[in-house]
Amino acid sequence: MRNKSSFYMPILFGFLLIAAFFLGSLSTKVSYLEKGVSSNTPNQDSPAQTAPNQLPTITNEDMKQWAKDLGLNTNDFNSCLDSEKHKSNVDKDLQDAATAGVSGTPTFFINGTMIVGAQPFENFKTIIDQELAISNNSKDNSIFIKQAFAQEQSPGGDQPKVSVDNGLLPPLGDQNAKVTIVEFSDFECPFCRQFFTGTFPQIKSEYIDTGKVVMYYRHYPLPFHPLAQPFALASECANEQGKFWEFHDKIFQEQG
Repeated sequence: MRNKSSFYMPILFGFLLIAAFFLGSLSTKVSYLEKGVSSNTPNQDSPAQTAPNQLPTITNEDMKQWAKDLGLNTNDFNSCLDSEKHKSNVDKDLQDAATAGVSGTPTFFINGTMIVGAQPFENFKTIIDQELAISNNSKDNSIFIKQAFAQEQSPGGDQPKVSVDNGLLPPLGDQNAKVTIVEFSDFECPFCRQFFTGTFPQIKSEYIDTGKVVMYYRHYPLPFHPLAQPFALASECANEQGKFWEFHDKIFQEQG
């Protein structure tokens, strides 16, 4: 009898271990099901399916804070932004851009000569100097001067000039300057910001601040940039209080 008990004890102990294992697995499975989660598939909100390093989204509240930082009347600015007061101004810029043949950002018209993209300062300089040379010489010599510059393979080339209105926003520089640059831009466009941080400071110091060039900004918010339209509207609200260009700079700086 004692020999039989000794024989069955290891077998009984094995069954108990197997039963304990299955009970543990079942308990884990039930726990997952109660949470609405499969034990083999991660939740849709789990870190495994969440894009890493997501950048924080800029909101209207951030833009209202920028307005406060710039010393604007926040009540007037906030009301203007929330009501989309100047949407018609942005729409007008879009319509004029289409008429002028704009299809991307940034696009510039230097005395009517189109130049597209965040091109290096040297490309802008060539066209600006060409226009300054033409304006500084008599009408009889202007054709010769233009041909001479064309031989340098100016980015503008000999393409026909386009008549572009300056828009409703204030000028940057002397309104009587001999060269006018009209920029169609999108505040969320990375290439527009590249122009702002790289080429624009050189144009400003060499030509705008010296009275040779005046610059105008016009809106071209691209539909796939969700912040482009709100940024444009916010800049218009800042313009109500005489600080368009300050807000223009703030938008590009804060996106860094």
